[in-house]
Amino acid sequence: MAYIFVYGTLRSGQYYHHLIEKQIQSIQKATVEGLLFDLPYGYPAVIEGTGRVVGELFTFENHQQALCILDELEDYHGPGKDNEYERIETLATLDTGQHVPCQMYVYSASKEALIKEKGIFVSHGDWVLWKSSNGNGF
Repeated sequence: MAYIFVYGTLRSGQYYHHLIEKQIQSIQKATVEGLLFDLPYGYPAVIEGTGRVVGELFTFENHQQALCILDELEDYHGPGKDNEYERIETLATLDTGQHVPCQMYVYSASKEALIKEKGIFVSHGDWVLWKSSNGNGF
């Protein structure tokens, strides 16, 4: 089974969730390792780091079709291209402590200077909580 971890506007109840909602087969709460930033554009980004990022782990009825939708939204055009986000393989941790291999989108390393200059570090790692507390985002 293929899993995709989401941490921002694609999470349940968020602005872009409707784009994939009908294709979702299952949703589980999970975390991944990384550093979460709120960007001034109304959405978050994750870069490599030792923090904890809160989100949801999705499975889809048609994984490839879901990836096409997600790749377009995340401005991912394939390895080595000028992407805003990169699709990577990582491990998500479920509430049970189980580690699950998954894919997720992280901010392109070539754009990390931008995220550190314009983004706000979200130390607790939960963008939805950050958004509700600060009234920003979509």
